[in-house]
Amino acid sequence: MTRRAPGSREEDAWLSDEQLAQCVAADETDAYGLPIPTRIVSNGEYMPPPQSAEQKRVEARTLELADGAAKKLGLSRRQFLAGTGGTAAALLAMNEVFGRFFDVTPIEMFESAAWAATGAPSNLFVFDDQTHTVRGSMPGPAALRAVAQGPTTPGFTANPFNPDGLLDELGRPWSPWSPTLVGAPVGPDLFHVGNYIKNMFLDPAARRGEPAATEEHSRLNGRRDPHGRADRGRA
Repeated sequence: MTRRAPGSREEDAWLSDEQLAQCVAADETDAYGLPIPTRIVSNGEYMPPPQSAEQKRVEARTLELADGAAKKLGLSRRQFLAGTGGTAAALLAMNEVFGRFFDVTPIEMFESAAWAATGAPSNLFVFDDQTHTVRGSMPGPAALRAVAQGPTTPGFTANPFNPDGLLDELGRPWSPWSPTLVGAPVGPDLFHVGNYIKNMFLDPAARRGEPAATEEHSRLNGRRDPHGRADRGRA
């Protein structure tokens, strides 16, 4: 593999030089300023698939709706796409291509009040995170649980991701992220799909839509949405 510039996106990617040669940075390919991406973007761990036929249809329909609405509103297309009307247009386009899933109506492209009437509450708190599951043929990796579980993790005597013992926001080098993890068992199937579904969707905290945070973390992270409401996508 050729030498990649330190600190560059290429250096941080797991893709080969041949794969990278087939890719373009995501922020350099959005010529339209679409509010919702119409193709899969890789985080550098996997080769992104080409834009599908359905995604191309969503993109074309979003632009078609945006052109018509922007003209009626006296805006440029880019100005329109940057507002709530642009997001409404994208959701309408996806409903047309994939079937009705989003609760959105055409009037929301033109009136922000109509969008607000059925949209997310103004005090909504969104925690956007990336999660992983591990294929069943692989054990663990237990180190990922250890960094979150803290000193009670079986088989670990220190934070595997903090070898220098740097202090976290609680003033400790290895704080458990949740009191529910303290003393929890760690097995080889910890991150397999069955446990993933249980942890993400079936456990009480997940059903409430609330993080199982410690009281200390709750104070540091500020207010939370008391209703655990989800984002706009509604069946």
